[in-house]
Amino acid sequence: MRRLVRYLKGWAAVAFDGFSDSRPSSIVLTVLVAEAFAGDGLADRNLDDEDALIAVIRSIDARLCASLMVRNPVDTTENLNRIPEKNWPKFFEALGLLRDAADKAADSDEESGAALAWSEVFSFLMPLPEADEVEVVDLSGRALMVLPNIQIEVYARNPKRLIATYMNEVSTISKNCDLKFRITNPHVVPQYATIEWTVRNDGKEADAVGDLGHTRIMSMGFEAERSTSYFGKHYMDCVIRLSGNIFAVRRVPVNVRATIYPTRNPPKPFYTRIQSLLRRR
Repeated sequence: MRRLVRYLKGWAAVAFDGFSDSRPSSIVLTVLVAEAFAGDGLADRNLDDEDALIAVIRSIDARLCASLMVRNPVDTTENLNRIPEKNWPKFFEALGLLRDAADKAADSDEESGAALAWSEVFSFLMPLPEADEVEVVDLSGRALMVLPNIQIEVYARNPKRLIATYMNEVSTISKNCDLKFRITNPHVVPQYATIEWTVRNDGKEADAVGDLGHTRIMSMGFEAERSTSYFGKHYMDCVIRLSGNIFAVRRVPVNVRATIYPTRNPPKPFYTRIQSLLRRR
């Protein structure tokens, strides 16, 4: 039950970013989970975390649609729900998306499909399978589309200069570098598709500051820029969606290590070349 509470707190932190007035409080989420956990007998059903989370989300959705009152278990006269009435449409919109993601995950037969369904609402908090790419196929096993190829240009700073170019994986890079990701075969992306670029950070440094990742969603956004700040193996996940359905996913591992790039010799001043010409005369 404690883990389920943490999952929903994570969802609230991501789903209501920029809409704090519509975000349910931690105590409200705790009470709702506890009520669903006890009322549905989840403690006695020996479910794994995902199945229990799906059951709790469905229960909370039905519970709040019936009544917005969330009573204090100690003082039942107190309503813990403090979301203003004008902000309820935004809350129910986010809750509906969470319910949809739970249903998609429940219907998925594969780990990758379920993880991608959850990632729609948990964003960078939802880890994807370790496979570097997830290929979407039809019932016959035929690929629905060619996966995007992603070129990564690495730039050093002070002065800014291009130091390396990679394809689909950055084998090694130092901290404090800028990266430019670009889809090199944009013709494989369907018209009107959205391209979702999600950074998933890993490692002690990122954990220490709570920087687990970032998400950027763009219509036909073939490029994205990021920088390296922490040691560890991180991922840039490129997800292509059309009408809410996933077409393809490319995982780009980015390995940040203690790497030193040699400084290039600066070009010789022009006057030295003039001097050499004079000497040859």
